[in-house]
Amino acid sequence: MSEKWIKELGIVREEELTTLVNRVFHDDYYYLAGCTDAYCSGKGRANSFLITKASKLLEMRIFSSDMELHLSRSMVGQDFKWRLTSDETLEDCDYIDYEHYIDINPEESRKTEKGMNILSTVGGRYELPIESGDNVAYIRAYVTYDKNGMAKVKDHRVRGFGRKEV
Repeated sequence: MSEKWIKELGIVREEELTTLVNRVFHDDYYYLAGCTDAYCSGKGRANSFLITKASKLLEMRIFSSDMELHLSRSMVGQDFKWRLTSDETLEDCDYIDYEHYIDINPEESRKTEKGMNILSTVGGRYELPIESGDNVAYIRAYVTYDKNGMAKVKDHRVRGFGRKEV
């Protein structure tokens, strides 16, 4: 593996997704998933989600503050490519952390059992596994350097959600 933040990578069949996720994550975690018929998210173990939605899944990010398992495929029926990122051996110059503000219309957004059902200020509706009052996604961008020492963001991952005063 050429990038320091990639701990493992591989290919996995649809029916083996739950086994892979359970091997990597033992505690609760967040997940964001793009399916052919919906955008889904949650907090906690994703086993029931994977059982019911794996056949329609195209991309999924399963993450904690320390690592992320990213699964993707371009078409239903294909195997998934996956990579596990880990920050265990990184130095400060290997990444940039930043907050991405979440577009939330607070008057029209509601708490649900899974998090928040959000209406954005431009009318889009989506659900995120966040607490009422959370307004940022914490992002880690991984940096590489060319032969002249110029930095470039090569990859990124979500690290969690929180509240930031504006």
